[in-house]
Amino acid sequence: MTATANTGYTFVNWTENGNSISTNPSLPTFSATANRTLVANFTLNSYPITASVIPVNSGTITGAGTYNHGDNVSLTATANTGYTFVNWTENGNSISTNPSLPTFSATANRTLVANFRLTTSINDFENISNISVYPNPVSNELIIRIEGNTTKLKFEIFNSIGQSVFKGEFIESTVIQTRNFVSGIYLIKFENGKTFEFKKVIKQ
Repeated sequence: MTATANTGYTFVNWTENGNSISTNPSLPTFSATANRTLVANFTLNSYPITASVIPVNSGTITGAGTYNHGDNVSLTATANTGYTFVNWTENGNSISTNPSLPTFSATANRTLVANFRLTTSINDFENISNISVYPNPVSNELIIRIEGNTTKLKFEIFNSIGQSVFKGEFIESTVIQTRNFVSGIYLIKFENGKTFEFKKVIKQ
Protein backbone atom coordinates (compact mmCIF):
# COMPACT_ATOMS: atom_id res chain seq x y z
CA MET A 1 0.00 0.00 0.00
CA THR A 2 1.28 3.44 -0.92
CA ALA A 3 -0.01 6.81 0.28
CA THR A 4 0.48 9.82 -2.00
CA ALA A 5 -0.02 13.37 -0.73
CA ASN A 6 -2.20 15.78 -2.68
CA THR A 7 -0.87 19.25 -3.46
CA GLY A 8 -0.46 21.25 -0.28
CA TYR A 9 -0.19 18.27 2.03
CA THR A 10 2.68 16.21 3.45
CA PHE A 11 2.48 12.56 4.45
CA VAL A 12 2.94 11.96 8.20
CA ASN A 13 2.49 8.25 8.95
CA TRP A 14 0.38 5.11 8.80
CA THR A 15 -1.66 4.26 11.90
CA GLU A 16 -3.67 1.26 12.98
CA ASN A 17 -6.00 1.39 15.98
CA GLY A 18 -4.50 4.79 16.74
CA ASN A 19 -0.95 3.51 16.83
CA SER A 20 1.77 4.57 14.39
CA ILE A 21 3.06 1.61 12.42
CA SER A 22 5.16 3.31 9.72
CA THR A 23 6.41 6.73 8.63
CA ASN A 24 7.12 5.43 5.11
CA PRO A 25 4.47 6.34 2.51
CA SER A 26 4.97 2.85 1.05
CA LEU A 27 3.80 0.55 3.80
CA PRO A 28 6.02 -2.54 4.13
CA THR A 29 4.48 -5.53 2.39
CA PHE A 30 2.55 -7.80 4.72
CA SER A 31 0.56 -11.03 4.42
CA ALA A 32 -3.23 -10.84 4.67
CA THR A 33 -4.08 -12.98 7.71
CA ALA A 34 -6.89 -10.94 9.26
CA ASN A 35 -9.12 -7.90 8.77
CA ARG A 36 -7.11 -4.68 9.15
CA THR A 37 -8.09 -0.99 9.11
CA LEU A 38 -5.21 1.29 8.19
CA VAL A 39 -5.15 5.09 8.13
CA ALA A 40 -2.76 7.27 6.11
CA ASN A 41 -2.29 10.57 7.91
CA PHE A 42 -1.36 13.83 6.22
CA THR A 43 -0.75 17.37 7.42
CA LEU A 44 -1.62 20.61 5.68
CA ASN A 45 1.53 22.51 4.66
CA SER A 46 2.22 25.94 6.14
CA TYR A 47 4.57 28.58 4.81
CA PRO A 48 6.35 31.60 6.33
CA ILE A 49 5.64 34.77 4.34
CA THR A 50 8.34 37.18 5.48
CA ALA A 51 8.63 40.85 4.58
CA SER A 52 11.16 43.58 5.38
CA VAL A 53 11.74 47.24 4.51
CA ILE A 54 14.69 49.01 2.86
CA PRO A 55 16.07 51.33 4.16
CA VAL A 56 15.66 50.27 7.79
CA ASN A 57 12.95 52.27 9.63
CA SER A 58 11.66 53.76 6.36
CA GLY A 59 8.23 52.13 6.69
CA THR A 60 6.08 49.39 8.17
CA ILE A 61 4.44 46.24 6.77
CA THR A 62 1.22 44.48 7.73
CA GLY A 63 0.17 40.98 6.72
CA ALA A 64 3.41 39.01 7.06
CA GLY A 65 3.32 35.73 8.97
CA THR A 66 2.80 31.99 8.62
CA TYR A 67 -0.05 30.81 6.41
CA ASN A 68 -1.57 27.43 5.59
CA HIS A 69 -1.49 26.17 2.03
CA GLY A 70 -4.10 27.96 -0.06
CA ASP A 71 -4.69 30.82 2.38
CA ASN A 72 -4.99 34.28 0.87
CA VAL A 73 -2.13 36.63 1.77
CA SER A 74 -2.44 40.41 1.66
CA LEU A 75 0.59 42.60 2.41
CA THR A 76 0.54 46.38 2.73
CA ALA A 77 3.55 48.69 3.04
CA THR A 78 3.17 52.09 4.71
CA ALA A 79 5.88 54.74 4.47
CA ASN A 80 7.16 56.46 7.60
CA THR A 81 7.38 60.25 7.71
CA GLY A 82 9.92 61.52 5.20
CA TYR A 83 9.78 58.46 2.93
CA THR A 84 7.81 57.38 -0.16
CA PHE A 85 7.03 53.81 -1.19
CA VAL A 86 8.91 52.68 -4.34
CA ASN A 87 8.09 49.02 -5.00
CA TRP A 88 7.94 45.44 -3.79
CA THR A 89 10.81 43.14 -4.77
CA GLU A 90 11.40 39.41 -4.48
CA ASN A 91 14.82 37.88 -5.13
CA GLY A 92 15.90 41.32 -6.36
CA ASN A 93 13.12 41.52 -8.97
CA SER A 94 10.36 44.14 -8.89
CA ILE A 95 6.94 42.50 -8.59
CA SER A 96 4.65 45.47 -7.85
CA THR A 97 4.68 49.26 -7.50
CA ASN A 98 1.47 49.23 -5.45
CA PRO A 99 1.94 49.57 -1.66
CA SER A 100 -0.86 47.02 -1.27
CA LEU A 101 0.58 43.92 -2.88
CA PRO A 102 -2.03 42.04 -4.94
CA THR A 103 -3.50 39.22 -2.86
CA PHE A 104 -1.90 35.83 -3.53
CA SER A 105 -2.36 32.25 -2.34
CA ALA A 106 0.20 30.76 0.02
CA THR A 107 1.81 27.87 -1.85
CA ALA A 108 5.48 28.23 -0.82
CA ASN A 109 7.83 30.19 1.44
CA ARG A 110 8.28 33.75 0.22
CA THR A 111 10.64 36.57 1.19
CA LEU A 112 9.46 40.01 0.08
CA VAL A 113 11.00 43.46 0.43
CA ALA A 114 9.20 46.80 0.50
CA ASN A 115 11.50 49.52 -0.84
CA PHE A 116 11.19 53.19 0.09
CA ARG A 117 13.06 56.38 -0.76
CA LEU A 118 13.43 59.74 0.92
CA THR A 119 10.42 61.86 0.01
CA THR A 120 12.45 65.01 -0.49
CA SER A 121 14.16 65.15 -3.87
CA ILE A 122 17.91 64.81 -3.70
CA ASN A 123 18.14 67.87 -5.93
CA ASP A 124 16.29 70.16 -3.48
CA PHE A 125 19.19 70.85 -1.15
CA GLU A 126 22.06 73.16 -1.90
CA ASN A 127 24.10 75.35 0.46
CA ILE A 128 22.45 75.47 3.88
CA SER A 129 23.46 76.44 7.40
CA ASN A 130 27.16 76.62 8.21
CA ILE A 131 27.98 72.97 7.55
CA SER A 132 30.86 72.52 5.10
CA VAL A 133 31.16 69.32 3.06
CA TYR A 134 34.21 69.01 0.81
CA PRO A 135 35.67 68.20 -1.62
CA ASN A 136 32.53 68.06 -3.70
CA PRO A 137 32.66 66.16 -6.04
CA VAL A 138 34.57 63.70 -3.86
CA SER A 139 36.83 60.77 -4.73
CA ASN A 140 38.41 59.07 -1.72
CA GLU A 141 37.84 61.17 1.41
CA LEU A 142 34.94 63.42 2.35
CA ILE A 143 35.43 66.05 5.07
CA ILE A 144 32.50 67.38 7.07
CA ARG A 145 33.10 70.46 9.22
CA ILE A 146 30.98 72.86 11.23
CA GLU A 147 33.07 75.66 12.71
CA GLY A 148 32.53 76.43 16.38
CA ASN A 149 30.08 73.59 16.99
CA THR A 150 30.09 72.24 20.56
CA THR A 151 27.29 69.67 20.52
CA LYS A 152 27.20 66.20 19.02
CA LEU A 153 25.73 66.08 15.52
CA LYS A 154 24.45 62.85 13.96
CA PHE A 155 24.56 62.26 10.23
CA GLU A 156 23.47 59.61 7.76
CA ILE A 157 24.36 59.24 4.08
CA PHE A 158 21.79 58.00 1.56
CA ASN A 159 22.26 57.03 -2.06
CA SER A 160 20.04 58.29 -4.88
CA ILE A 161 17.32 55.69 -4.20
CA GLY A 162 17.15 56.41 -0.48
CA GLN A 163 19.23 53.52 0.84
CA SER A 164 21.38 54.28 3.88
CA VAL A 165 25.06 53.63 3.12
CA PHE A 166 26.85 55.22 6.09
CA LYS A 167 26.07 56.87 9.40
CA GLY A 168 28.01 58.45 12.22
CA GLU A 169 28.32 61.44 14.53
CA PHE A 170 30.79 64.25 15.20
CA ILE A 171 31.16 67.56 17.00
CA GLU A 172 33.25 69.88 14.84
CA SER A 173 34.64 67.75 12.01
CA THR A 174 34.95 64.21 10.66
CA VAL A 175 36.51 62.43 7.68
CA ILE A 176 34.63 59.73 5.76
CA GLN A 177 36.35 57.21 3.52
CA THR A 178 34.36 57.21 0.26
CA ARG A 179 36.75 55.19 -1.89
CA ASN A 180 34.28 52.26 -2.08
CA PHE A 181 31.17 54.36 -2.66
CA VAL A 182 29.51 53.85 -6.03
CA SER A 183 29.69 56.91 -8.29
CA GLY A 184 26.56 59.03 -8.15
CA ILE A 185 24.62 61.54 -6.08
CA TYR A 186 24.34 61.19 -2.30
CA LEU A 187 22.30 63.02 0.31
CA ILE A 188 23.67 63.62 3.81
CA LYS A 189 21.09 64.12 6.55
CA PHE A 190 22.28 65.98 9.66
CA GLU A 191 20.37 65.83 12.94
CA ASN A 192 21.00 67.70 16.19
CA GLY A 193 18.09 66.19 18.11
CA LYS A 194 15.67 68.95 17.19
CA THR A 195 15.95 69.68 13.47
CA PHE A 196 17.18 68.10 10.23
CA GLU A 197 19.47 69.62 7.63
CA PHE A 198 20.74 68.18 4.35
CA LYS A 199 23.68 68.38 1.97
CA LYS A 200 24.08 66.97 -1.52
CA VAL A 201 27.37 65.30 -2.49
CA ILE A 202 28.57 63.87 -5.80
CA LYS A 203 30.87 60.84 -5.75
CA GLN A 204 33.12 60.66 -8.80
